[in-house]
Amino acid sequence: MSGEKEQYLVDYLLDRIKNGSYKIGGRIPSEYQLAQKFNVDKGTANRAVAQLVTRGYLKRTRGAGGTILLRKELFPLKKLVYIGVIPSIHSFYARLLKGLEESAYAAGCSLTVLPIGFVKNYQVFSERLAALQPDAVFVGGESPVVKLPDVPVLCLDTMVKHGNGDKTYLINPDNFTAGRILLENIWKHGHRKVLHYSSSSTIAVQRERFSGAKQRAAELGVELKEIEPASLPVGNISAFKRTLPDLIKQYSVIICENDIAAADLIGQCRRIGIEVPRDISVCGYITGREFHHLYEISSIEYDPYGLGVYAISMALRILGGETDLPRSELLPVSFFEGETLTDFRNQPHTQP
Repeated sequence: MSGEKEQYLVDYLLDRIKNGSYKIGGRIPSEYQLAQKFNVDKGTANRAVAQLVTRGYLKRTRGAGGTILLRKELFPLKKLVYIGVIPSIHSFYARLLKGLEESAYAAGCSLTVLPIGFVKNYQVFSERLAALQPDAVFVGGESPVVKLPDVPVLCLDTMVKHGNGDKTYLINPDNFTAGRILLENIWKHGHRKVLHYSSSSTIAVQRERFSGAKQRAAELGVELKEIEPASLPVGNISAFKRTLPDLIKQYSVIICENDIAAADLIGQCRRIGIEVPRDISVCGYITGREFHHLYEISSIEYDPYGLGVYAISMALRILGGETDLPRSELLPVSFFEGETLTDFRNQPHTQP
């Protein structure tokens, strides 16, 4: 909703500028006055003005509002570059990129995508990136650390800091809280023995999810065990068929590190005659509706599109001259109530 209000305010100001209601060299209303007039918070008004500063319509001055610049043509576009993870089998980064692209376009900025994942020579990559002369760089996900231009760098869905530390900003979904939320909802559904099925990953955001789940499990008295793929070989159907029956005698729910893994696990369970959620419950992280072929997977609702939109807004504020912005932010997540989590309290049988 705040994004819609911000865009409405941008459109209103642009219309007033273009129809001459605001005279060249004159002042627009202050951000405080705009907030009052349109019944929005000052931050929304500030971001709207920051967009127009970045696009060259306004210049910030001391005092109320910004001076409208006299110009014969548009200022050069602000050039933004995304170098992070690109869409693969999961839609998270596709939705993130869509948020970045649509918001950059709406703000009158260019966005170039340089997929660092395909790079073999990082020196050449850094030189190519520098040649673009970007005003800001976005890094999405766990990407290699390379030399970046001395511009603001916004790191999205990663805890790895890239670029010049004085110009680095981290924006992440709240993965630790995601783990806590998921575990608490598992507990509310009656489960007391839980497997957290994940690779021995060093990816910090994934470890944050497990840490959050582990903390909440300890608080609620839930037994939580982490299990690696080698102990539950989903890709090897014969070994999987030997392994899973013994595990479900001890545990009533399996948490997967994402919805891709959850969908794969559910499919293999069906192949060997084990039903989800009747025989075993399954959860994921990062709701990906494209994997809900048989069931809606109980999961954590992330908003990668909103992350992209917010990242562009942040970049505009930084480029607009704001200096009191947070260096690290956590965006909210929520539980997605799917169909793969049995409530044992309402079942005729008891859990193992």
